[in-house]
Amino acid sequence: MFLNLFLFFLYPFLILTSVVGYGLLFQRFFISKKNIFLNLPIIGFLGLFILYLISFSTHLILPHNFIHNFIILLIGFFLFYKFKKKINKKELKIIIIIFLVLFIGFFIAKTNEDFPFYHLPMSLQIVEQKIQFGLGNLNIGYNHYSSLFLLNSLFYLPVTGIYLFNLTNFLFQVFFFSSLLVFLNNKKIPDFVLILIGITFLIFLTKFNRLAEYGVDMPGQLLVTLGIIFCLIFIFHEKKPDKESSLSLFELSFYLMIFAFSTKVLYLIYLLIPLILVL
Repeated sequence: MFLNLFLFFLYPFLILTSVVGYGLLFQRFFISKKNIFLNLPIIGFLGLFILYLISFSTHLILPHNFIHNFIILLIGFFLFYKFKKKINKKELKIIIIIFLVLFIGFFIAKTNEDFPFYHLPMSLQIVEQKIQFGLGNLNIGYNHYSSLFLLNSLFYLPVTGIYLFNLTNFLFQVFFFSSLLVFLNNKKIPDFVLILIGITFLIFLTKFNRLAEYGVDMPGQLLVTLGIIFCLIFIFHEKKPDKESSLSLFELSFYLMIFAFSTKVLYLIYLLIPLILVL
């Protein structure tokens, strides 16, 4: 019993560290070094995105069992240690504080109504088998594809088993609220946008007081919201941002919108927002 409780506390911290590590790797190869609007919580989202791509690739040939998941998460932990000098300590403290404050909600929250219908079967299918075709003929729930299920499968670990599948939604919450707090401390963001960010923080915090109760819709909405915030910074900036700053805003907005699209096809429409602004 004590071991179970200890691992239930330990695993989420290790997974959080691993996710940020992959985000730092993504930043090094795909994000401009002079991107002035990038912060550590957004890097966390990028870490989840690259983990989704890894999960998607390995699922083609391997089931996501304990060995597979340990290797993936240990690599992320090593990356975090390797790039630790590039981590903003103040932003890391914000993430840890939000993580600890909301973690009690992870204990008491109930699962979404669709969780036993297709969230759990899909995630467990990825854990137990490599890719299989035609499952939609057995249960219509298997026709609902989302990157969230591939992320869930990576958190299938010894002792805790399926009980950390909802950690994916929890990490979305942690990085979202942390990023909003970092934005509120950024003096380069226009005052009007700061007011909208504050209102957004209160609305989402009130609406999602039970962290694991939402399904595949809300994570995409969180990503779209952040993508729109980057676009608003460009629109309402007192002085028109230079070319490099503008590209930084659109670069981050595109990555977040694409990640949102991977959670649900419906969010593809939001890619038009940064695209129109770029044109």
